[in-house]
Amino acid sequence: SSGINAEYGRHILPNLPKRSILLTSGDFSTNTFRYHTIGEEYRTDVMVMDMQFMQAYWFYICLMPINWPDVSFPGLYKPGKESQYPFYNLKTFLDHNFDKFPT
Repeated sequence: SSGINAEYGRHILPNLPKRSILLTSGDFSTNTFRYHTIGEEYRTDVMVMDMQFMQAYWFYICLMPINWPDVSFPGLYKPGKESQYPFYNLKTFLDHNFDKFPT
């Protein structure tokens, strides 16, 4: 990795506590940290979660149980929307995971 993405990742990741949940939003930050944690196998203990993905039903049924089985997702991340699925907001997500993972 080179350029600003590499620098960004190298400055943030070393400072995170072990087994952190790193909440991101958008391609730049999400892909930067995923490249470092998956591609370079650096800080593989850090869980990179894109908050935009957390709003998708496929995240809820496909990615969530496979990639983060120990993380509590109390529904879909879409506060205020009507649906057959339970919803949660960021505060609820943090409250459910605060004691288990630094976020």
